[in-house]
Amino acid sequence: MLPILRAALPLSISSLFAIATAAFVVAGGQHALERSDDEPIGTGSSLGLSLAPRIERLGRFETVRPPIAFLGDSTVVAYDRGHKLPEALQHELDEIPRAAFVVNFASPGMGPLDFYAAATQLERTPIETAIVPVNLATFSDVWKGRWSRPEGMGWIPFDRIVEVVRLPVHWFGLTLDRFLFYQAIVSSGRASLWNRAQLVQARAGRALESARARTQPGTGPFASGMPRVPLTKFPGRWDRQGASGVQQVFGLALAGVAPDHPVIQMLRATVHEFESHEISTVAYIVPFNVEWVRSLGIYDERGVAATVHSIRTELEAEGAVVIDLHDLLPDSGFRDSGNHFTVNETIDGPALVAAQLAPVVAAQPPRRRPVRQRD
Repeated sequence: MLPILRAALPLSISSLFAIATAAFVVAGGQHALERSDDEPIGTGSSLGLSLAPRIERLGRFETVRPPIAFLGDSTVVAYDRGHKLPEALQHELDEIPRAAFVVNFASPGMGPLDFYAAATQLERTPIETAIVPVNLATFSDVWKGRWSRPEGMGWIPFDRIVEVVRLPVHWFGLTLDRFLFYQAIVSSGRASLWNRAQLVQARAGRALESARARTQPGTGPFASGMPRVPLTKFPGRWDRQGASGVQQVFGLALAGVAPDHPVIQMLRATVHEFESHEISTVAYIVPFNVEWVRSLGIYDERGVAATVHSIRTELEAEGAVVIDLHDLLPDSGFRDSGNHFTVNETIDGPALVAAQLAPVVAAQPPRRRPVRQRD
C-alpha cells in the first residue's frame, strides 16, 4: 500500500465514523420527535432531570447511617405524604431498629429501563441496598406503549454503549440512533430544553387530535351513534377492570412469562449492576388484585407461578433477594384499577408492604466501605 494511503486510512475511518455518528444522532432526533406525540407526558428526560441532582447530592453525602435506594413507579409513591412506601419502610426500620435511612428514587411510570439507567448512576454513591419493585403490568404492551421512556438512557455513561446494545432495549423503544441522540442532548447540557420542547409538542399533538375528533365527521365520540364507553371497566365498578381490561394489562403475567422476556432481562441487568458494585438488592413482586381477578374467572395459578419462578430464578442468579408479594392484599387493599393501594382507617396497603420488606432489608449485611465526603 502506498505511504499516503496508509497515512490517510486512519483519518478516513475516523471521519467516516464521525459522519456516521452524526447521522445517527440526527436520525435519532427525528425519530424521537416523531414519537413524542405518543410518549407519556411524564417523559424519560423529566425522570433523568429529577434523578440526576438527587444522585449527585447523595454522592457527596456522608452519614453514619447507610442509605437505601427505593426505586419504583406510582405503586410506590402515589399516596399522601407519610404513606408513601419509602416513608412506610423508614418507619418499619426505625421500629426494628435499623440504622439506615431510605431515599426515595421512585417516580410514576418508572420501569425496568429506568431502573437500569438509575443503577449505573447509583453505583457511585454510598448506597448500600437497592429496592427494586417488579410490577407485573410492565410485561404488557399496554404498559410499554404508555410508560416506556427510553430518554432516561441518556444519563448512563457513554462507555456502556456496547453493554447497552447487547440488552433487549429495543423492546422498550430504544434504538441506537435514539440512544446516541439522548446521549448528545444530556452531554451538551440541553436536557431541560429538550424536555420542555418534547412536552410542548406532545401536548400540542394531543390537543390537535382532540380537536380533530370533535370537528371531523366519523371521528367523534358519537360517530357510531353510540356514546364512547370504556368497555374495559367492570359494569357498576368504575374502580375495577373487567376481564378484557385485566387481560390487556396482566394477560402475559397470568399466562406465564418466560425467563428470557426483555423485562426480566433488563431487571437482571439492573441487579447485576448493583451487585457488581457491592450494593445489596432486594426485589419484590408488586401486589396485584388476585381476589378480583379470581372473581372474574381468569386467574391462572400455574401461569402466575411460572412468571414468579422466572423472575425469581433470573434475579437470584445475579445475587438479589426476591420477595413474592403478588397476592399480599385483598380486593379491599386496592383503591383503583391501576393497582394502587388503599390507605384508610381499616387498611393501609403501603404499610403492609413495608412490613414485609423491612426484615429482609434489615437482614442485608453491610458490604461497602464508608464513602467519604467528596471535595
